[in-house]
Amino acid sequence: MRRPPRSHPARRVLALAIGLTVVVACGRGVREGAGPATTTTDGDGGTVVVSPTTGPAGVPPGQDPGAILVGDPPLDALAGACFDGDLFACDTLFVRSEVDSELEAYSRSCGGRVAAPPGAPGCADRFGAPAPVAEAPDDLGGDAALDALADACFTGDLSACDDLFLASSPDSGYEAYGSTCAGRLRLGAAGGCQSQLAE
Repeated sequence: MRRPPRSHPARRVLALAIGLTVVVACGRGVREGAGPATTTTDGDGGTVVVSPTTGPAGVPPGQDPGAILVGDPPLDALAGACFDGDLFACDTLFVRSEVDSELEAYSRSCGGRVAAPPGAPGCADRFGAPAPVAEAPDDLGGDAALDALADACFTGDLSACDDLFLASSPDSGYEAYGSTCAGRLRLGAAGGCQSQLAE
């Protein structure tokens, strides 16, 4: 029986260099640390999917959404923030993404952290994210009716936040204030404050 010929050391080094070049080229645009996910359980007995990336303390790592981004900056920003551990962004992504889309599925899994439940994911509640704090509405404009909605939004009337978003001019301070639910959200819910934050 013949033995296969031994490979030459220089050939092995060349093959290794080529392999590394391919891996580096293919890995561009993917966050470092991505790898096979594992599963564990959360405090409620639900399945939690854990990938090797890291997130804020107490929040399991998420799965990189790079392959499912849609080229819509607000939605892609929400997916990125969800991946980074902003659980309110995961919930906002659910409100804003198209039904049955890959981004909606990603949001329902809280960024790949849990098995997607039916309906709204409630990611912030599921992982006990602290309640967001409102910011005072400083000089948003000179409209008395919109100022009244902003004040009500600030004091906790989440439907007023949504009304403010809908009634205000595009790209105005009022619109941004209503969309972010009086600054409670880092990225705007665009009319989803009541559905997302109401207890």
